[in-house]
Amino acid sequence: MREREESKRRGVFEKIPGSGVWWIRYFDQFGKKRREKAGSKSVAIKLYGKRKQQVLEGKKLPELFRKPSINFGQLSDDALAYSKRNKRSTRRTFHAWRI
Repeated sequence: MREREESKRRGVFEKIPGSGVWWIRYFDQFGKKRREKAGSKSVAIKLYGKRKQQVLEGKKLPELFRKPSINFGQLSDDALAYSKRNKRSTRRTFHAWRI
C-alpha cells in the first residue's frame, strides 16, 4: 500500500509506464499548463518543487522555454526556395502524365 502512495505524487508522472522517463506538469503564474521532461523520478520530484516555488515567487520562466514560432510567410518562402533548388521542372512531369 505504501508503494502505491509514493508513486502517486501531484504533478509528477511517467508518460509511458515502465519507461523510467518521468515528466512534470504544473501551471505557471498565468494559468498556462506546462509540461517538462525531467528524467528520473527523483529529479522530477525536485524539478516539480523548484518550478512550483518559481510560480509562487512570480519568477519569470526562461524566454526560450519553447522554440520560437514561425509565421506562414517565412514557411512559404522557405518552401518555395526549397522547391526551386530541389524539384524537377513541373512542365516535364506534366507532359509525362498527359500521355
